[in-house]
Amino acid sequence: FNFIVGTLVVNFVLPLEFVTPAWRTFCGCIGFWAVGLASLALWAYLMHDWRYLTMATSLASIPLLFTWWFIPESPRWLINRGRLEEADQVLKSMAVCNKRPVPDFDRLKECMMNEKIRRQESKKYTYWHLFSSWKLTKGTLILMYSWFVSSSVYYGLNFNTKNLSGNRYLNVFISGLVEIPALILVVAVNNKIGRRKTVAMLMIIAGIFCLSILVVDLLEKSETMPVLILVLAMIGKSGIAGGWAAVQVFSAETFPTVVRNLGVGACSTFARIGGIVAPQLVFLVSFIYQVSCL
Repeated sequence: FNFIVGTLVVNFVLPLEFVTPAWRTFCGCIGFWAVGLASLALWAYLMHDWRYLTMATSLASIPLLFTWWFIPESPRWLINRGRLEEADQVLKSMAVCNKRPVPDFDRLKECMMNEKIRRQESKKYTYWHLFSSWKLTKGTLILMYSWFVSSSVYYGLNFNTKNLSGNRYLNVFISGLVEIPALILVVAVNNKIGRRKTVAMLMIIAGIFCLSILVVDLLEKSETMPVLILVLAMIGKSGIAGGWAAVQVFSAETFPTVVRNLGVGACSTFARIGGIVAPQLVFLVSFIYQVSCL
C-alpha cells in the first residue's frame, strides 16, 4: 500500500490555499518532516526488527484519520467546483475563529457567481493543460527536474548514511536535525530575496558540499577524513532539504489554482523517480565512490 503515500501532495497543497502569500513559505516548511526523520532514528534504535518498525510507524498514522472531521475543505477549491454555499460557510467559520469581520455575503456571492460562470464555461483540466502554453510548459519542466534532482540527492544522502563513519542511528538522527536550520533559513529569506534566488542559493550550497566530499576523498587520506566527510554530507543534506522545501512552495505558487494539485502531483511523480534513482547511486559506492558524489 505504499502507493497511498502519493496522497501526501494534498497535505502540502491544502494549507497553502488557506493563507496569504506572505505565510505560504511558513506553512510549506512547518510540516515536521525533519522531526519525523529524527524520530524514526530513535524508533529504529529501539526496534531493530524492521517488521516492528513498520507496524509502529503505521499505527502512528491512524490518529490522522480522525482529522477528516476537523479540517475544512479549501474555499478556493470549493469555489472552483461551484460549491458556493459551502465555500461561504468555510470563510465565515475562518473569520469567526480568527476574530475577524465576517465577509460581506452579497459581495462574496457576486464574486462566487462570476467564478461559477467562468467555471461552467471552462473545460475539465487534465495533465495536458500543464503544457498548454510555452510559459507554463517551461515552468513545469523546470520544476519537474528540480523535484527530481532534490529527491535523488536528498534520498541519496539519506541512504548513504550507513556508509558514513560513526553510529548509523546517530547519523540518521543528526541528518534529520540538520534540516531544521535550513527550513528556518527558507522561512527567513524566501519572502525577502524571492523564491528563485532562495532555491538557487540552497541548491548551490548542496552541490558545493557534495562535490567537496569528492575532493576530500581524492586528496585527503588522514584519520580525520571520515569525520570531515560526515560533516560535509550533513551540510549538503541541510542545503538540499531547504532547497526542496523552497521548490515545493515555489511550485504551489506557480501553477494556477485549477491545475495546482495536478502540477504539484506531476512534480511529485518526478520526485518519486528521483527516489528510485537514489538507491542505485548509493549502490555505486561499492564500486566507484566518486560517482555517487557527482
